[in-house]
Amino acid sequence: MSGSEKGPERRRAPRMSLDAAAVIRFDSVGADVRSRIVNVSRNGVLLAMPAPRPVGTRIHLTVRIGDPALELRLSGIVVHVAEKAGAPEGFSTHVGIFLTEAGPQWEAFCSQIAEKKKP
Repeated sequence: MSGSEKGPERRRAPRMSLDAAAVIRFDSVGADVRSRIVNVSRNGVLLAMPAPRPVGTRIHLTVRIGDPALELRLSGIVVHVAEKAGAPEGFSTHVGIFLTEAGPQWEAFCSQIAEKKKP
């Protein structure tokens, strides 16, 4: 298979574009990291962030959306890391997160986005 071909879709839930800020904490010691959300699904989040983290890293996200801000807390595991050429400085690494903890607020939020995206 060439680099331009894709294998069968593995996702159980569709991706939805979302441009929102997220603050990341890692299980390891260190300062919080600011990032941007590229897209979301019920099961995962794609983040643009300053530096990669190894696949398997546990991650905790605080997502703030809207005004007044809806604050959502999520936890997951890094499952994919890729450098994004031409991305804005500080957001050149795309990191795919499989969510292990999201809760009913996240489900409701994803349902809202999906409804808005319907033609």
